Amino acid sequence: SRFFFAGASCVFTVNFTHPIELVKTRMQVSGDGLVSVVSSTLKNEGVTGFWKGIAFAWGREGSYASIKLGAYAPGTLAVSVFILHIWHSLLLLWFVPVLCRGVLID
Repeated sequence: SRFFFAGASCVFTVNFTHPIELVKTRMQVSGDGLVSVVSSTLKNEGVTGFWKGIAFAWGREGSYASIKLGAYAPGTLAVSVFILHIWHSLLLLWFVPVLCRGVLID
């Protein structure tokens, strides 16, 4: 369920960010300014033109974000356990002999 809710939240969010991304991309491609791109999109395609290609954005967010966000907690746990294991190994292999050497020499 973690993966589902992660993907669903991003699919919901992309409904609001997609128009901004569309305008940004069209500004980059055409070299025109914000007002020019927004007005030409409204004139040529209407308000719904700002959501052109939204189905592809849903697909991207549904797959990419569900994996990215859904795997975050298990991934961080795995990395934490790995780092803790390395820390204990270093402690046993390096620090303990150094401490024992100091005790044995004195």
